[in-house]
Amino acid sequence: MTLFEMLIYLADFTSEDRHYPDVDIMRKKTDENLYSAMLYSLTYIIKSVVEENRFLHPDTLSCYNCILEKMEG
Repeated sequence: MTLFEMLIYLADFTSEDRHYPDVDIMRKKTDENLYSAMLYSLTYIIKSVVEENRFLHPDTLSCYNCILEKMEG
């Protein structure tokens, strides 16, 4: 994901019309560190999808791994 794509994704994920349990945490993380916010959001999404026994798109896992790799250096 490019920096621009992360900004768009996080802007949508934290917009004022979003109401989900961790939205305030997400907004704070987005203000602090984009990579940390991305990792948190992807973890949140993956956990939610798995708990609901829904299909998890491979691109979601790929993005998660990519962000984690960038954070670890």
